[in-house]
Amino acid sequence: MHYMHTLSRDESNLFAIREAGEGTLRSLSYMVPVKTDGTLFDEYCCEFMQIKEGDPDVVYLLERMNQGLLLKVEGFAIWFKIKDNELLKYAGKLSHPDFEYQMIEIDVLNPYKLDELFEQTKLVIVGCNPFSNYKE
Repeated sequence: MHYMHTLSRDESNLFAIREAGEGTLRSLSYMVPVKTDGTLFDEYCCEFMQIKEGDPDVVYLLERMNQGLLLKVEGFAIWFKIKDNELLKYAGKLSHPDFEYQMIEIDVLNPYKLDELFEQTKLVIVGCNPFSNYKE
């Protein structure tokens, strides 16, 4: 199964958050791997961290629907759309099976939904946990 990733990007490359040097400011983007023809896969795993003491991370499914992706979490429906059709490659030194694919950036259609989700559940999108799922 493929994952949604939260990656740091510069002009044309992607890096894992944990690869950004201290004092380095890069923008963070939600990215998903795509097929060789640039189209979305049918499903992606999306990990969340729960900001409550002792609660484990949880995983939800991001499903392709029409021209976007739908994430159903704790009664919330959060829609993502492809930001643009720019395909990027991971250029860092860590490994994950998805890094063999080109990736495309996705945006939340209504960012306030993420705020509401956090307020009610204390869940924060991680995408793919870079500390447990990315290898040296």
